[in-house]
Amino acid sequence: MSDKTYQWISIEEQKPPLECVCFLSCGTHIKFGARIVINAEDDPRPVFCGIFGAPRFYDDSRQWFAEFDIDNILHPTHWMPLPSLPTI
Repeated sequence: MSDKTYQWISIEEQKPPLECVCFLSCGTHIKFGARIVINAEDDPRPVFCGIFGAPRFYDDSRQWFAEFDIDNILHPTHWMPLPSLPTI
């Protein structure tokens, strides 16, 4: 894996996939969060939100999971994917 895999990506250039837990750069703070649709019927536009606690990785699916905190709306400028776990 190259260093380029884990470089910051500008939100203006490319947004993370929906519901993909990632690092979000919000000014001087780095947070875990995701881009989600909170209320698809009334306002289908995605927003960025934080998560409760820390993300968890499940071996069965090989994906990161988190409980989204829809009261914690974030305004990031950049994002970065979370790393995959090492194979044992």
